[in-house]
Amino acid sequence: SYTFRAFDLEGMLKRTQEAGIKYAEFFRKHVPTDSGPDKLAAIKKLCAEYGVAPAGFGVHKFTKNHDANKKAFDFGAALGVKYF
Repeated sequence: SYTFRAFDLEGMLKRTQEAGIKYAEFFRKHVPTDSGPDKLAAIKKLCAEYGVAPAGFGVHKFTKNHDANKKAFDFGAALGVKYF
């Protein structure tokens, strides 16, 4: 989704759909990593409306902090991404 970084989430989804792309790797402007369950549900619903599925999320830095790393993976799982 970084390609469409000048747009909000819906603008990015619209352009992605127009390009015929069905999967996207999202970045934090379009899907903030501090999004709670309700926000993630709304994001996933909007993605479904445009026919664009989250396939990845990046770029994310991992450290030796296991808890922080797990939180990032849990976020990706909640978003429904295939790759992180």
